[in-house]
Amino acid sequence: MYSNAFGTVLILVLSILINSDVLGRAIFNFPLPGVPEIAALAIVAIVFLQVAYCTRGGHLTRSDAFLSKLHQFYPRCAVALDAIHYFLGAIVFAIIAYSATSLAWKAWGGHEYEGALGVFTIPVWPVKAIVSIGSLVVVLQMLRMVWDRYRIIRDGHSALSKTFIDESVQ
Repeated sequence: MYSNAFGTVLILVLSILINSDVLGRAIFNFPLPGVPEIAALAIVAIVFLQVAYCTRGGHLTRSDAFLSKLHQFYPRCAVALDAIHYFLGAIVFAIIAYSATSLAWKAWGGHEYEGALGVFTIPVWPVKAIVSIGSLVVVLQMLRMVWDRYRIIRDGHSALSKTFIDESVQ
């Protein structure tokens, strides 16, 4: 996914920027203007650039203890519960995408900026747009995970032996 790569590059740029700010403060007594504002916005952008990739790889934070135990005795039920989990997650991210889209349009039309006027300002609409687009990609990814779980249930017991539990262990 390109968004994951872009998020990784943004982490590198943010690291260089923060280190330059720290060195500027320590050595020259001159901090770089706008670094706190850029860092605050960049962290949000990084999260939403990389969350779809984490979802795809099964790396979102969650507790699998209950599902693992349930999968041992009732594999079909465990896979169905996992599908429900992804479906509810898709609903949550759809709500986030809807809200972020309206906020991005308002920020763009209203010329919303972060920072101190006259010192450093940065527009916030790109980050809000990234939140919106990133959330939409997560919705699509989670719906794909629901579809995969449905196919596992539909195909029967042979497919149930290698399911989401095996993916999360790897």
